[in-house]
Amino acid sequence: MDRIFFSALFVILFVNNTIGQKVSNKVGDSIYGDFNGDKKFEYAYRKLIKKGFGNPVENGSPSEYEIKFSDKSIKPINVGCCWFKLINEGDLDNNGSDEISIIQSPENGCIGYIKTYSIKNDKKTDLINSFSMFICAEFTDDELQKLIVLENNIVYYHEADPNDENLLNDNGDKIIFERLKKIKAFENKTKVKKTNDVLNSLKSNKDKTSSENGTGKGMEESSLGKRKAIEKPTPEYNCKEQGKIIVEITVDKDGNVIKAYAGTKGTTNFSKCLLQASKEAALKTKFEPLLNENINQLGYLTYNFSLKE
Repeated sequence: MDRIFFSALFVILFVNNTIGQKVSNKVGDSIYGDFNGDKKFEYAYRKLIKKGFGNPVENGSPSEYEIKFSDKSIKPINVGCCWFKLINEGDLDNNGSDEISIIQSPENGCIGYIKTYSIKNDKKTDLINSFSMFICAEFTDDELQKLIVLENNIVYYHEADPNDENLLNDNGDKIIFERLKKIKAFENKTKVKKTNDVLNSLKSNKDKTSSENGTGKGMEESSLGKRKAIEKPTPEYNCKEQGKIIVEITVDKDGNVIKAYAGTKGTTNFSKCLLQASKEAALKTKFEPLLNENINQLGYLTYNFSLKE
């Protein structure tokens, strides 16, 4: 019979944000992430660079936009016409930086396009060939983040079939996500990493827990400075899935995890079961309080799930 083994690696990184300030944006007019791989976080946002007039498909001119960055060392990305929404895809191609997708309106009509960009060594590349999407119906932010996914080192995108008469709900105002076609974009080449060296640099030999059935075995915690995780619940789950789940967390001055987003850069399995279990465990994690600082901290929890005979 299969036995389920779980391990978690706790890392808390300091970010100088005041209480109540939003530190994690994944979808919207602006997004937050490490878009050039320099291990520093910045904002990417939509910028109008030329205001259009009239009907662009007749005798008018469309508005033009670009993606700009709060880090001025990153060159803006000119995307032309038209209005768009930004999506932080995480690191899809294992190049160390978060990729950016945009879902862009057309000059006219309901068929827009999704484009995905990657930045490395000051160069912008089109990571995935642009694909069409029906935009006159609603997508939730969670669904927008699932349009392009990384699963077992393979990147997929979801595209609407223009001939699908059941694509929309009965009211015609929402796309039924399950009707989209899942298409393979590319497969990442396996990289050889010195995993043991990386883990050893993060280990804390004073904080290890285990249980008789293996759940929680090998749990390790590493903290910044003297602040440590004092309550580390193990995920509760019953699915036979394996993989690594990275959870981005926001920790307040009292040590409470006030926000958790499961499935950020580095996640290898987007199983709903593992994502939900990891998020719930992360929200129950408790860190030592800060005594003299009224700040939030942005960090990550890593949960490793494996199946063994």
